[in-house]
Amino acid sequence: MEAGANCKLDDVLRETGKRIEEFVGNVDRFTATEFLTHESINKWGRPSSPEKRKFDYLVSVQEVTPGSLNVDEYRSNSNHAAVDFPGGIETRGLPALVLIFHPYNVGSFEMSCEGLTHWNGKQAWQVHFRQRSDKPNRNSRLQAGLMGPAYPIALKGRAWIARTPSGSRGWKRT
Repeated sequence: MEAGANCKLDDVLRETGKRIEEFVGNVDRFTATEFLTHESINKWGRPSSPEKRKFDYLVSVQEVTPGSLNVDEYRSNSNHAAVDFPGGIETRGLPALVLIFHPYNVGSFEMSCEGLTHWNGKQAWQVHFRQRSDKPNRNSRLQAGLMGPAYPIALKGRAWIARTPSGSRGWKRT
């Protein structure tokens, strides 16, 4: 962390929220090719041979009602069966993680700015976030099977938010 850097969390979150709103407005759908590599770790800490998968991937981000965002993910060459995914686990929801910083969701998290640091050679504010227990969890869940029950997952972690040379802040990566 850089000594003496003054992090104004409200300013960082406001500017980041603006960038996330732009993201939602500009990227209502995007396609990609997803490459997954999975290695199981045995009881001795040794990895198995890597399993690799390739998927054609589409994500749609939409505001379904005022104040409510929905993220749908599709893999065109998958039946969503456990055998289609390494380790039998389908990963879903990673694109939605950035929405933690959307103005609709930011109030559902405790946030603190831990200081100014460097990420990929550029200055970035390091922000710690944690799901508030008194707010609904709309960002993440664990679902057992395609039609199985879903359980909310309280997220916590850190995000590095790029600081532009002029001092304004923009979203970079979580």
